[in-house]
Amino acid sequence: MIHSPEAQGIYYSQFQNFRIKATDDVAVETIWYSLNRDNNITYYSMVSLAFAKGMNTLQAWTRDTSGNIGTISITFYISRGNFITRWDTTNTASNTSAENQLQLPLEPTGVYDFLVD
Repeated sequence: MIHSPEAQGIYYSQFQNFRIKATDDVAVETIWYSLNRDNNITYYSMVSLAFAKGMNTLQAWTRDTSGNIGTISITFYISRGNFITRWDTTNTASNTSAENQLQLPLEPTGVYDFLVD
């Protein structure tokens, strides 16, 4: 299973943590992956990778000690642009105010980069 990045995710930073978890009823022997159908790379532990702007495809394989191979493939998008939003103080909802506060649905494991103008 590819834990991160998430399938069909949209990311604004080209740098993303890449994490795979493989389980087997016997024992996992080897895990390897390919980014955008390039070279196969042996996976040992989570790494931070720089992904290209646009659509990316990660494919991962695992082999157990019996020689069985499993595979998974995900696609995700890297924007690499700034996330820009307009704060319309006339259109408030719960968790916002017409003055100077905004609550964002952030996750503890997320990586966020804010610029306030």
